[in-house]
Amino acid sequence: TLTSGNIYLEKVIEYDGDASKILSLIAMSSKDNNKTMLAIKEKYHKKIDTKIDEIIPFDSKKKYMEIKVNNTFYRLGSPIKKTSEIKIYQENYRVLTLSKEDKTMAILLFKDELRPNIDKVINEYNERNIKVKVISGDDAITVSSIAKQSGILDIKIVNLNELKRINYDDLVTEYNIFGRVTPEQKQKLIRALKKY
Repeated sequence: TLTSGNIYLEKVIEYDGDASKILSLIAMSSKDNNKTMLAIKEKYHKKIDTKIDEIIPFDSKKKYMEIKVNNTFYRLGSPIKKTSEIKIYQENYRVLTLSKEDKTMAILLFKDELRPNIDKVINEYNERNIKVKVISGDDAITVSSIAKQSGILDIKIVNLNELKRINYDDLVTEYNIFGRVTPEQKQKLIRALKKY
């Protein structure tokens, strides 16, 4: 792991006046206590007196969670559409979007801290010609930014959710940063790496 696990919500870009209210409802209703949700709960801790009709927990395959309020679904997770704006943000942040149907209500920008001395560890691997490969559920662009900061060389990225057919043996020889990986895909990648 390249990062310390300390994630904080650095910035929220709102496009809809109800975004804060919905984020507060998500924070209030979510039973998730992962680092990302804790960062959201820290910022959006205001109690909102609105009935939530349904909560659909985060799904690691779909990469989002949903709540239903007044017969409308609100989705928090990986961006539905990769706009040029989102691609730019992904170079420096972990990006989540809050959306209502297909409309983006807010973009949430998270920062991950590098582990102390990770650059020295990666440098030792580089000197010994040990190839470092990173597997993540986050977008490969975001992961590659962290990888560069840590000193990983010759970065070649791929998002598995963008591939129609996956040959894991070919993937592990061609790339070293794997993004949007599901838990099942991670197991297959590790099996392929063991053969590599």
